[in-house]
Amino acid sequence: KGMETVYRIMRENLKKGDMNYVFGASRGENEEQVKIFFTRHLKLLAKKGIKQKIIYNEVARGNISENLKHPKLFQVRHLQNTTPAEINIWIDKVMVVLLTKKPTVILVSNKKVAESFKQYFNVMWKIAKK
Repeated sequence: KGMETVYRIMRENLKKGDMNYVFGASRGENEEQVKIFFTRHLKLLAKKGIKQKIIYNEVARGNISENLKHPKLFQVRHLQNTTPAEINIWIDKVMVVLLTKKPTVILVSNKKVAESFKQYFNVMWKIAKK
């Protein structure tokens, strides 16, 4: 429920054309649950015209095909490294998500923290492969 709430907050705060940055996207411990949740989430983002740059863990390549249906909105790259934590950055927020069987979400609202994580994301984006 907490995860659904935080992602809803994200969708409500972002406007058409805004960008959400994601890195460490994975299959999670419950692949089917992750696939269902994020397919729905990406459809809602696309419907609203929200853009995403997503860096998936290489092992998650192809897990969520919804992002491929919206190439003008969603840019995707992959990193060989695998991390259990996914990080989302938008406006002045950073969300850390652990996709365990019972997911944990931490939301930080701080412009400086968001800017710092966005700089880190940009470094990782340059290293990541299509």
